[in-house]
Parts: sequence; structure tokens; C-alpha cells
Amino acid sequence: METNVYGNSGGVNSGFLARLWLIPIDEVLGVLDPELFSSGEAFTVPASGLPTTEEAEVSRLNFPAGGGSFEEILTRGAEGPVYTMTIEAMLPKNETDLLAFLHRNQARRWLAICEDRNGGVFVSGEPGRGLDLFLTRAIVETSSIRISLSGRSWHPAFRLEDADLETLLPYSRITYQTDYKNYL
Repeated sequence: METNVYGNSGGVNSGFLARLWLIPIDEVLGVLDPELFSSGEAFTVPASGLPTTEEAEVSRLNFPAGGGSFEEILTRGAEGPVYTMTIEAMLPKNETDLLAFLHRNQARRWLAICEDRNGGVFVSGEPGRGLDLFLTRAIVETSSIRISLSGRSWHPAFRLEDADLETLLPYSRITYQTDYKNYL
């Protein structure tokens, strides 16, 4: 008899997302299937597994501690498993440059690369199935901007082998970046 033990890898388990990179889905040439192009770990895409166009624009959002979250829900559809992915972030203040970026790009669909506070990096979205961007703005106890991205896929979010943007996206350039140093 064989016994498999899963989970409880030990160590610190910090919550929430630290960063989010967004790439317009029409600038992503593909996401390599980890079953065909394995990096050695299940559901893990190798560092070279996100080919983009040479002019791909990358936007990076740095989240304050506790500011970003990722959720993935597995359901069964008529054609098999369906994964619904949601990324949410509450960003402090109503920054005019961030609002301009979000309004200018709200109709686009996205490939999202999330980095959690444990160093794990995941990719959601793929050509033909990009994530939709939603925006909520509030001025109550404090001013804030809440962004949400959501979409569906036939597979879970893939883990990325490397979070180094230079390695992952060698031809891309960062066109927008938040920097919440005072909140990290």
C-alpha cells in the first residue's frame, strides 16, 4: 500500500498578494501548457513559458500589506471542470494616475501575474480567455480604489517558475507602475 501525504510543508505562511503584473491579452502569444512543457513541478510553467509580442506593455501594481487577494473556485460544467478566478485589491487613496490608467484600460482583457507574500507567482488568463477588469471607487472613512479582475478557465492558475520580469518577459516594457512604499 502506498501512502501520499499532502500539505503542511511548514514554514511561514503569509497571506495576501504583494504584486500584480497585467499584460493585455492580445499581446500574449500563448501560455505554455505545463503538462507538455514541464518545469518539473505540477501545474508549473517554466520561466520562458509566457511568450508575448515584442511591444507588449506590462503594468505592475504593488499592493500595500493586506491589500490584494486571489481566489480560485472549481465547479463542474457540461464540458468538464471550470475554474473561476478572481483577483481583488484595495489601493489606498484616489490616485489620479492610477484612476486614469484604470479608466483608459477598463475595456481590455488581461493576463494577470500575481505574486503572493510567500514568494509564489501564479498566472491567470490566456489568449481567448483574458480576465475582465472592474473598478470601484470609494470615499468613506478613507479614500480607496478597489480593482477586481475575474475570468474562467479550463485549468487552475499555473504557478510560474520565476518571478523575474526580465526572464519572464524579455521584450516587454513596464508602462505603468504603482509604488506604495509607505504601505509595504
